[in-house]
Amino acid sequence: KIAGMVAEEFWHQGDLEKAELAAPVVPMMDRELRHELPRLQVGFCDGVCLPVYRALACLSPALQPMEEAVMFNREKWAELGENNREAEEEPGTRVTRNL
Repeated sequence: KIAGMVAEEFWHQGDLEKAELAAPVVPMMDRELRHELPRLQVGFCDGVCLPVYRALACLSPALQPMEEAVMFNREKWAELGENNREAEEEPGTRVTRNL
């Protein structure tokens, strides 16, 4: 539920950037790519979150649970992305999500 609210906020920001600035937006803020949200979230975890939390865990072992939480979250997004991909591949199905 929280991820859906954050995604909606990002998409709203992307809508504003397109309308007001006529500028390209980053994929995570592009409402037209909402069907790719799980893949984008995995990329965000891999490219931003995990390096930060790994570094923090190296500084203080007490922060290790934060890294583990990111890994758990990443795996859930990857699973959701895989489930969506399988549903898209089935003939006659239409994938819809309620985040």
